[in-house]
Amino acid sequence: MNQNTSHRVLVVDDTALYRVLVSQAIEAIDGYEVVGQAENGAVALEKIRSLKPDIVLLDIEMPVMDGLQLLDRVRLRHPQIKCMVISSVSVKGGAITLDALQRGAVDFITKPETQDSASSRRVLIRELQQKLPGLVAARRRSDHQRASSPASNTTAKRVYGSTPSSGSSAPAVALPDVGTSIEGAIRQVSQQRIDAIVIGISTGGPAALNTLMPRLSERSAPILIVQHMPGPFLTAMAEKLNIICPLTVVEATDGQAMLDSHVYIAPGGMQMGLNTRVGGAEIKLRADPAENHCLPSASYLMRSAAEILGRRALGIIMTGMGNDGTDGLLAMRQAGAVTAAQNEATCTVFGMPKQAIHEGAAAHVLSLEDIPRLINASRGHG
Repeated sequence: MNQNTSHRVLVVDDTALYRVLVSQAIEAIDGYEVVGQAENGAVALEKIRSLKPDIVLLDIEMPVMDGLQLLDRVRLRHPQIKCMVISSVSVKGGAITLDALQRGAVDFITKPETQDSASSRRVLIRELQQKLPGLVAARRRSDHQRASSPASNTTAKRVYGSTPSSGSSAPAVALPDVGTSIEGAIRQVSQQRIDAIVIGISTGGPAALNTLMPRLSERSAPILIVQHMPGPFLTAMAEKLNIICPLTVVEATDGQAMLDSHVYIAPGGMQMGLNTRVGGAEIKLRADPAENHCLPSASYLMRSAAEILGRRALGIIMTGMGNDGTDGLLAMRQAGAVTAAQNEATCTVFGMPKQAIHEGAAAHVLSLEDIPRLINASRGHG
């Protein structure tokens, strides 16, 4: 493989067999090469200095120096390096992984629960093929970070209809230009009744939510969040966010009434939508198929919000890879709801917001720091 065009990866795990499996999986993917292995964080730091990797894949529970300690040191000494956590799928593993993501890890992969090494290698290749581009995008963004959002490229008035991926038959409608002013967004949201706030978020989400949630007001319309993660990680996330957020944060359940000043996290492996009920709306969980390869899917939730709430909603797409949420957010905007996307400068990966902006789904493009201001401005209207 040409070292001038490949991304250099260091694999850190205290289990020799797993170091070999992960390394083999990475080497099977075009554009990536393993430049070294380390059995703990202390050895990894030495190899980082000499090998200069672009990406570090690290286990958390290791002797001498564990993965969390290594993350802290990499963030301080080598901020250009992007880290991905190797995690076990368990409640304990979910909590530790979430801690790592909040400390600066960009993403994670899960250790395969298979019976043989060949099957494990196939699972790892598939998961790494999906995840590694996000780390590369995060590295490029930090290397070439721009001070302003690309919304200036979307200032011309356009006619937006259904997106190619949505399959919607909604008629094309003329929509206003995209705005980048928090004052303009607040002005719009203050003029509408907001019965629910729906958020779609993926890669970089735990760290972004860790910044957003403590800044929310104690009064809010119900907030529903789709974060792309497996179930145990979402359970841990709800518990951690409940500690730092002024609102009550819970994992959503089917038929649950949506209450003001509550945040509902979509559980893993289910689609979350809304149903009408006397006096308002309730949460609907269904074992429906994945959308945009996502289960739960932001598109699913946002289309449901458009149908049930119409203009009485606020929809936000935040950091993440892919295009999940675009058609749902567009449906919300066409229904008269307030819609927004996170700007490039504050995203870990500018995939989902970029697509939402490009397709005209987002009426406003805001920084991570301004998004809680928009949410807080909607209080008292639910």
